[in-house]
Amino acid sequence: MREDPPICPATTIRWLAAGGAPEGQVCALVSRCLSGPVQGQMRPPGWWRRTCVHVLGPVRRRILTDITLGPEGTCVTVTVGSPVDGGTVLVTGASAGIGREFAVQVAARAGTLVLLARRASLLEELRASLLKQHPQLRVVALPVDLSDEGDVDRVLTEVHRQAGPVDVLINNAGVGDQELFDREDWSRTRQVLHTNMLAVAQLTAALVPSMVARGRGGVLNMGSGAGLTVMPAAAAYSASKHFIDGFSEALRADLAGTGVVVTQVCPGPVDSEFDKVAGTAGGMTGGPPQFLRISAAQCAREALAGFDRGAALVFPGRAYGIAMRLLPLLPRGPQRRRAARSAARYRGTAAGAAAGPRPAGTGTDTPEGQVRR
Repeated sequence: MREDPPICPATTIRWLAAGGAPEGQVCALVSRCLSGPVQGQMRPPGWWRRTCVHVLGPVRRRILTDITLGPEGTCVTVTVGSPVDGGTVLVTGASAGIGREFAVQVAARAGTLVLLARRASLLEELRASLLKQHPQLRVVALPVDLSDEGDVDRVLTEVHRQAGPVDVLINNAGVGDQELFDREDWSRTRQVLHTNMLAVAQLTAALVPSMVARGRGGVLNMGSGAGLTVMPAAAAYSASKHFIDGFSEALRADLAGTGVVVTQVCPGPVDSEFDKVAGTAGGMTGGPPQFLRISAAQCAREALAGFDRGAALVFPGRAYGIAMRLLPLLPRGPQRRRAARSAARYRGTAAGAAAGPRPAGTGTDTPEGQVRR
């Protein structure tokens, strides 16, 4: 195949069609790398895998990993790689829990891995472990307090200096709490909202424009089932996850056709330090039943699989996924009544009846990545 000429979207389809295929009838393997519409697109298990589509608009050549002319030049096969493979992947809340599992599972695929969390010692321990298993991998570990906007700005400067442009952003970090809102300490509420909402928006705003400019990349946002229903005794946490739902859906719409994929993951109960620190061994009040609990490794694995196939929304765990897909059939009224009954029971317990708000720094002050979503 001849060497690629300089290609812009306006001329790409003519160049690809050169060799006999009529313009508008070129067969190509593409997914989210189109700047024009597609007719008859098939959705295989992995969106980067081989399939054929009819391209009715130009293809952005610079983000395609392989192009092969078919017999007599009548077919063009385009192989598109997942942005994780060989790319720079940033994971927040990477010190433990789901975030650590993301790092471990991505390490075998990425070229550079950027790890962010508050606990520097655990980050360095993870970095050493990953480098031992994957000597070819470049690992950048940076401690950061995501509830501090200034600290996030600082770490973004370090990411740019040490790792360069980021191809995939995994917004995994989050903190949670379980308390009736009238008894909650404001400093704790502020920490939840800043970490779970503002930091996500700040990182995304800083890193996504360069992905769009390159025509390749992705954002994986860790939401929660709490962001799709009514969750009592967790007003700030639930509100922050409702934000993730709305933010992810709107961002996906905004980035359609740019080559940047956006996936939201909404887990239910996941094994992590959350329940131990929060003192909720039986799960959060009003949360899903505990038989739906899965491991952090399974959660990360299914989240990455959903991202790889370009899914908009992922519910890790088969049984939990079925339950969440049925949730929209349940009217909001019954959900409200169930939440109110759970909150009333919580208020009547010894923990809920303690007088006054708790001091800041108590309760579920868990590091990023430790929260059961």
